[in-house]
Amino acid sequence: MILHTQTYLSIILTITLTGCAVYESRPIDLKTEEQAWRLTTPTQGKIKISQAEAIKTGLILNPELNKARIKLANTEEVEKQSGWWADPSISWEMAKVLQENILNHSGGISLSIPLTGIPALEKKLAEQYKESDYWSLKQAELDFCTELETNWHALSITKAKKELVQERLKSLKNETQIINKLIKVGEAEFAIGQTATERLNTITRELQELEETEQIQTLALLKQMGMHPDGAKHIQIISQINYNVPRLIKAPSAGKLMQLPKIKAQMATYATTETALKAEIRRQYPDLEIGPGFSREDDEKEVGGEFGFNIPLWNRNRQAIAEARGNRNLAHAETIQLWKETLFHVKELETSQNIISSHCKSELSRLNDYTRTLITMEKLYKHGEIPMPELSESRHLKYESQVNFLTALEKLLQVRTQIIYLSK
Repeated sequence: MILHTQTYLSIILTITLTGCAVYESRPIDLKTEEQAWRLTTPTQGKIKISQAEAIKTGLILNPELNKARIKLANTEEVEKQSGWWADPSISWEMAKVLQENILNHSGGISLSIPLTGIPALEKKLAEQYKESDYWSLKQAELDFCTELETNWHALSITKAKKELVQERLKSLKNETQIINKLIKVGEAEFAIGQTATERLNTITRELQELEETEQIQTLALLKQMGMHPDGAKHIQIISQINYNVPRLIKAPSAGKLMQLPKIKAQMATYATTETALKAEIRRQYPDLEIGPGFSREDDEKEVGGEFGFNIPLWNRNRQAIAEARGNRNLAHAETIQLWKETLFHVKELETSQNIISSHCKSELSRLNDYTRTLITMEKLYKHGEIPMPELSESRHLKYESQVNFLTALEKLLQVRTQIIYLSK
C-alpha cells in the first residue's frame, strides 16, 4: 500500500513539474547591440533617401514603435494564458499506530468551481487590454508618421533657406565691394556702405545658424528612423520646396474622428474598467469547492466527498469594488475629455490652416511683385541707369520676401500634415 501511494504521488509530481515554466537567462551585451545597430545605417559614401523611404525605414526600426509592439505581444500572450480555473489541491496524511503496527492514511482532492464566472471575465479583460494596446500601437505609428513628415518639411525648409542665404551672401559680398569703391570716389554715401556691411555680417550669422539647425534636424530624423548617429555623414536627405501655396486640406468630420486609433484605444481602456468592476462584484459571492476523499483507519476504508463555500456576511469585497468603480469613473471622464480635446484640436488646426494659408498667399504675392521689380532693376543696372545701392536694395527685398514665405510655408505644411494623418 505504501508503494502504491508513493507511485501515485510520483506521477502527480511528474505531471506538475512538466507543466511548469523554466527560467531562461537573457543577458544584455551592449557592444553586440551597438554593432547590430550600425548594420542598419549606411557607413560609406552618400546614400540618398526620400521621405517615403524614411517613413518605411522608421516604421521598422523606430525604438518607440518596437517597444509598443513588444507591449502588444506581451498582452497577446497574457490573453492566451488567461481564464484558467484555479488548480485543484491534493492532500494526503499518513499516521502509524506503533503498538498495533497499523498504517492509517487519508487524502482527497479539492476543486474550486467558479460559479461566479471570474475566469471568463479575466479572459475578456485580457482581450480588452490587447485591443487597447493594438490601437495604441496604430496611433503610435500615425504619430510617428506625422512627426517624421513634419520634421522632414522643417529640414527641407532649412535647406532651402540655406541655399538662399548662400546665394545672397555671395551676391552681397560682390555688391559690398562695388559700393565701397563707389564710396571711395564719392559716388555713394558712407551710410550705404555701413548698411551693406551690417547686412553681410547678419547674413553670415544666419548661415551659421542654419548650418547648425540643419545638423540638429538631420540627427533628429536619423533618431526617428532608428538609425545610428554616425549615419549623418553618409545619408543625404532628398527634399524639394516649390514656391507655391498648397491647397487646403478638409478637416475630418466628427464621425471620422471616432475611427481614430487613439479614440478606439481609450474606448477599449474604458471597457477594461467596466469588466474589472464586474469581476470585483462577482468576487463578493463565493465559488463552490468540491472533491472526493478517501481514508483508512484500523483497516476500515471509507470513501466520501466534501464541499464548501464562504459566507459573505459583511466583507463582500467592498474595498475592491469601490476602487474598481472609481477607476471606471475616472476612465469615463478621461474618454470624454479625450474626445472633446480631439474635436477642439481639429478645429484649431482648421482655423490655423486658413489663416496661415492666407499669410502664405500674401507673402507669395509680395515675392512675385519684388521679383518683377528686380527683373526691371537688373535691366536698368546693365544699362547704367541705376547705381548698385538701389539694385542691392531690390535684391535684398526679394531675399527677405523669400525667407518670409518659406517660414510661413513651413507652418502651413506642419498644419496640413497633422490634418492629413487625422483623416486617415
